[in-house]
Amino acid sequence: MARSKFAGFELKYLDWLMCRSHSEVVGMIVGEASGIALLLSIGRSFAHFGPSAPHLSLIDILVRAAGLVLITSPFGIGAWWTVRTWKRLWRCGRTPHERLIYDFGVRGYGVGMAAAIICLITWLGWTTDANSLGSMAILGALAGVFFGVPVSLNMGYFWGSTFAKVEGIEAVLRSELGEPPHVYENGKTAVSLAKQ
Repeated sequence: MARSKFAGFELKYLDWLMCRSHSEVVGMIVGEASGIALLLSIGRSFAHFGPSAPHLSLIDILVRAAGLVLITSPFGIGAWWTVRTWKRLWRCGRTPHERLIYDFGVRGYGVGMAAAIICLITWLGWTTDANSLGSMAILGALAGVFFGVPVSLNMGYFWGSTFAKVEGIEAVLRSELGEPPHVYENGKTAVSLAKQ
């Protein structure tokens, strides 16, 4: 296979943000907060079921807060999964085998598929909201980001691995020790660091 100049998408600032320490926890908090904000904007009645607000005891408030966190926990889990998948798969291939998997598979096919999923699910929400930016469009965008991105990156990894097997490109064991480098190290791509 001839080497192509395509090296996958390089999302420098997003990669920097995703690879910070504790980014999984921060992502989970952001996802949970997004879910709670969306749920409260969809139905204010959820926040006011039962007795009226002045008559609520501390236990009632804690039960309602726990209910909100429990109902919106898929958003937090999805955000954690997105960051975790990004950290594991957003790599730069060192050999033809790794380039097929990471550059073409994950950072090519996977990113394209993620963008298509986000756009499609947001559009479906948009049409449900009568062509306006309403709660279903926002729900679609969040679902696309928190669940579509990790699925797409994993599908890109699978696609790249399968294509490498079909093409008969074997892993080079001496060159492929350890995980491939992240796309950016100290502001430069790993490919440009390797050429120096």
